[in-house]
Amino acid sequence: MSKRVMMVGLAVGVGLATLQGGIAEAQWSFAQPPGMWWYWGSFHGCATITKVPNPDAHPALLACDVTVTAVQTLCQNPSFKDVTGEAATKFKFSGTNKFDTTDLDTKTKGKANLCANIDDSLAGHDELCVNPNWHLKDWLTTQFEATCTTRKCLDAECTSTKIANTQVCQCTLPSEWTVENKPPACTPVQALAKDPACEAYTCIELDGPGGNWTGGYCQLPQ
Repeated sequence: MSKRVMMVGLAVGVGLATLQGGIAEAQWSFAQPPGMWWYWGSFHGCATITKVPNPDAHPALLACDVTVTAVQTLCQNPSFKDVTGEAATKFKFSGTNKFDTTDLDTKTKGKANLCANIDDSLAGHDELCVNPNWHLKDWLTTQFEATCTTRKCLDAECTSTKIANTQVCQCTLPSEWTVENKPPACTPVQALAKDPACEAYTCIELDGPGGNWTGGYCQLPQ
């Protein structure tokens, strides 16, 4: 993508409405269905977004906090033997993605296609191994919780923002994938195109961080 994306991978469906008098005000909502769709690669969260004003005139952004809660590990012991394991974690990653004109659909006014990405690098965290004295060689995030907020920028640089809406998702990777048999990496372009080669996390919507299932899903319908 042409702009810098900080973070593990995420996008959210939002809406922007214009108030009377021509003053744009963020009236964001996480479109359901399908809400957010999350793909492995590390994480890509993608959405088609409607009612989007020109981001040059009305800047806005997506901000996501992701807590990795479960990983599979591949570690090397002192005998140079590779050992797989499971680890519960509370590693947190954050990132933002600002809307720009390249996200706008050229055929449909007010429609945007946007992905955000979070790199869930756990390199150097040997404590995730079965024995913390072993060396972590590789990992695969199998579950995470993501809290994403849509934000109206109160200045051109988005140094000050106003939260418009929030969605919380708990996402789990299908069990057939392992640290020794990872899914093929998916790019944001593939994810937006809903490429069947992209492996999606199964995501449920929560009523808040660490909360209960709302009955909704944060992904494309199966």
